[in-house]
Amino acid sequence: MRLFEEETGDEHEISDHSVSKDARPLPITVLRNITVEQIEPYLKRQAAAMDRRAKITFGDYDNIVQEACGAAPHLFSKDCELVLVFSHLANLSPSLANNFAGLSQRELATEINDCAALFELVLGGIRQQTRATILWVSFEPPAYPSLGIADSQSEHGQTLSIARLNAHLRDALQTVPSAYLIDLGAIALKLGTNAFYDLRYWHLSKAPYSRRSLSCVAAEAFKFIRAKLGHARKCLVLDCDNTLW
Repeated sequence: MRLFEEETGDEHEISDHSVSKDARPLPITVLRNITVEQIEPYLKRQAAAMDRRAKITFGDYDNIVQEACGAAPHLFSKDCELVLVFSHLANLSPSLANNFAGLSQRELATEINDCAALFELVLGGIRQQTRATILWVSFEPPAYPSLGIADSQSEHGQTLSIARLNAHLRDALQTVPSAYLIDLGAIALKLGTNAFYDLRYWHLSKAPYSRRSLSCVAAEAFKFIRAKLGHARKCLVLDCDNTLW
């Protein structure tokens, strides 16, 4: 079984020649509780396709709440156009990720509610500092649920609990202008578990996602950016007798 994705970084590098000399900067801030610096060339590639020069600033590792609450104002300049939030479940809530089978139903509800309160705190803090688009990467469903085959038999299983957590996150985002969810579960489903994760770098540097996964996240993020900046296009196709295709 192939556990790791073999990739080289050369083909992913974005040179300064990819954009014109007059390309406007596109400031992007990344808040994270994991290592995701590998996403930088993919964000640059997406920006270059719009003839924009991405300027990416990463917050400190596992410092989302402090930075959202004002501890790092340099991350939210007036020109910032995108704030991308990675809150990996294993660091946000070790109990939900790694000790799920040991939680009582009451403890489970408390843990989910605590996370929901954190979502509101972080989003409120970010919005007070910037009018940039906020994109929060959702929590992927567990590849190997803690309860095994019993997980899908219970409404309190790990898979449905993480789905409820994502629902809280989506609800919190809907209360904040220009704040949206990136569905990481859909990306995981498309790529498959072995291609989605890179366990080598999780154990080395708490970087769970493969380059392919981060490339997909960057592509999803720029769907929102293109729509915001008016780069999205619709096409109406008619043939010679005005048949609509």
